[in-house]
Amino acid sequence: TPRSSLRRLFENSDACAALPCFPDDEAGLALLIRNGLGEEAIGIDSLALHTAAALLGNDRLANRREIEKLALFAGPGGNLTEDMVLACLGDGAEASAEEAVLSAAEGNYDGLVGQLVRVWADGTEPVSVIRNAQRHFQRLHYVLAQTNDGVPLDSAIKQLRPPLFWRVASRFRTQLTNWSLAMVEVSLSRLTDAELSAKSTGAPAALVCDRALMAIAQLARPEQRRRH
Repeated sequence: TPRSSLRRLFENSDACAALPCFPDDEAGLALLIRNGLGEEAIGIDSLALHTAAALLGNDRLANRREIEKLALFAGPGGNLTEDMVLACLGDGAEASAEEAVLSAAEGNYDGLVGQLVRVWADGTEPVSVIRNAQRHFQRLHYVLAQTNDGVPLDSAIKQLRPPLFWRVASRFRTQLTNWSLAMVEVSLSRLTDAELSAKSTGAPAALVCDRALMAIAQLARPEQRRRH
């Protein structure tokens, strides 16, 4: 930071240099992707570019390797679509777990069951799915608490760290209108109990996770919301 004594030492020394080094923002990542793909004359549509930038991290070297993967996936002169980007860079197991949590929060039984089948087929640890659900409901809780205190919705959402992924933003906003703080707290309590049970009771962890998410999906149904 500008107040760092080490930084001041380097900036004021004739024998040293202080160089700015900032993580890429979305615009910088988009430029990095276009330049990397352009070397192989590979095109990428705007939605695919937006998705690819969202999936990359802050490590420039790691990002270049991911872009090389995209280039190999498309082939010289190819054109990348969003589906191709997700197939190449997306973590299928992680995506299925996230979708399972979103389906539970929406009261979507069919979607939840279908995603859980994929999650367990991928060999995902049940406790990691439970923790994924905990993080999601903690974020819902934070935004709801902020808005209840008078903070504008958009401002509350912008405070989330990490930022809300644009692909799920509209679904997250819809969930905010369907869930109350009390309902979210009930769900977080269920998830805590599920994690303890999965770790300590000897019960099949996947079954414990299934039951917890099914109970949450039931709570999200319109007839249940009216009771809370």
